[in-house]
Order: sequence, then structure tokens, then C-alpha cells
Amino acid sequence: MPRTVLIVDDSPTIRGFARLFLKSLQVEVKEAEDGASDFLGKPLRGPELQELVKRLLRTAA
Repeated sequence: MPRTVLIVDDSPTIRGFARLFLKSLQVEVKEAEDGASDFLGKPLRGPELQELVKRLLRTAA
């Protein structure tokens, strides 16, 4: 199963550096500029964001 990594950072430079490093490890790279709003297409706050993080952590384990 291919591995996928989500890079979340508001700095394009940091995201670019992380993307280059991770591609050398042969993983698929997805990027988001400001967290859940970029990844999901809508801003999340408080409980919604906490629930998303919990679900992501459970699926990553």
C-alpha cells in the first residue's frame, strides 16, 4: 500500500523542502497551506477541527 503524507504549513518554502525530502522516500505528498480549510475546502474551528485531528490520528496508526 503506498504511503501518503499531508504537509501543512503556511510557508511555501517549508512545504517545498518537505515535499522534496519526502519524495526521495517514495511517498505520495499532499499539501495544504493552512490546515483543514485548504485540505477540506472549508475552514474548521474548535470541535470540528479537533474531531478531524482525532480521525486522522486513528487512521495513521
